[in-house]
Amino acid sequence: MANILHFTEQFDNAYWSGTSLVTANTAAAPSGFGVNAGLADTLEDNSAVAAQFLVSTYETIPNDSSDWLASLFVKKDAITSRFPRLVLQMNGGSGPLSGVSLNTSTGAVVEGGETFPATTAKGTVDYDALWWRVWWRVPNDSSSNTQARFFLAPGYTGITGDINDPTIMGSIIIWGANLTNTSTIQPYEPEPFYTFSTGLSWMGRTDVLQPPPVRYIPIQ
Repeated sequence: MANILHFTEQFDNAYWSGTSLVTANTAAAPSGFGVNAGLADTLEDNSAVAAQFLVSTYETIPNDSSDWLASLFVKKDAITSRFPRLVLQMNGGSGPLSGVSLNTSTGAVVEGGETFPATTAKGTVDYDALWWRVWWRVPNDSSSNTQARFFLAPGYTGITGDINDPTIMGSIIIWGANLTNTSTIQPYEPEPFYTFSTGLSWMGRTDVLQPPPVRYIPIQ
């Protein structure tokens, strides 16, 4: 199922609002995506008086009651003084604003404070030694919501799941935003698209787009 977001590894692109918070190309991409993968970016809240967000451009979605599955790779760290908030917002009708609060040290996710309605599912894939893949599911509600976008706040709270504490500051390293009209987590699909590695590092993973099998043509 197609990822509807754009510039999914380029958070300093004008597609994203709040690019002044982004330092581009600060870390290697998660393993298994090959030489064409873009580098990861640092997203920083440097204000002690207000929450700071990176926000994607609205994308068009159908006015129905189907599920949307959002995901993002977030680099692991040992920081427990700030907890990011990752949100999917819909617009046009009831305007759901639903997401999760992430512990970047343990990978635990809880319902984010100040969200409506609650997500219907959420979780974290322990992708490799360096990365979590965080995901959450939000249903549309046939109330004329016809747009959707990401909100990413790196330093939203000092306690997971709490309401915003504007004094909290800090940064996270992010890569690979994904949003699909599905009920289950899908393979990551980059945009702009590139061919993934054909090495063996993808084997056994359900959250990585697997390269096609090699077709051997016998010699005639």
